[in-house]
Amino acid sequence: MKLNNLILVSALLIIGCSNNTTTTAVLSEKTPTEQCNDNEKVEYKSTIDIINTRRSVRMYKTTPISRDTLNIIAECGIKAPSGMNLQPWEVRILDNQDMINQMSEIYKEDNQIDTTLFRNMFRNAVAVIFLGAPKNTHLFDSGLLAENMMLAAWSMGIGSCCQGGPINLLKTNPKYKFFMDKLDFPEDYELIMCIGFGYPGDTPKPTPRNANKIKYIE
Repeated sequence: MKLNNLILVSALLIIGCSNNTTTTAVLSEKTPTEQCNDNEKVEYKSTIDIINTRRSVRMYKTTPISRDTLNIIAECGIKAPSGMNLQPWEVRILDNQDMINQMSEIYKEDNQIDTTLFRNMFRNAVAVIFLGAPKNTHLFDSGLLAENMMLAAWSMGIGSCCQGGPINLLKTNPKYKFFMDKLDFPEDYELIMCIGFGYPGDTPKPTPRNANKIKYIE
């Protein structure tokens, strides 16, 4: 399966055509534009299913995620739209278990925690993606990138969870300076978010959404 096809499944590319014939987007080798030009109707139900079934996962199996798969997730992320196409983000992938464990040992030393189910400070995720953005700027673009990655991951059966707690620790505790230096962000960038990834160890139940928040302007 080509990368473009995975992006069709996972990114929010809802494009319609006007014909009664239907093809499945993930099976087509054509771009959405090419399919529309051919008067084919692209079926995006699978994209909606991915959005509707994705949950934040906080328990993971120890099964590693291959770097090929992590690359697909990250590349789907950077396909996100951004203002004036500035692409104001930096993406760093951590799948080195020794480094994750080293950071987690510091966390355990500094915090009284129940270690029964604890494997690491990133909700036991087997891989973590860190995002950097320019200082003193809005985070719309980074949010779009993050959502692209989480939906792409879920399309391949990989769970994810945005995490803010580790960010505060990494930025304020000098014991983590060795890791912050490894991020190697540009001088005018700062760490804003991390997302844990892994194959789900549980199946979270859906939480209700308030549809009353959606209103038409008459």
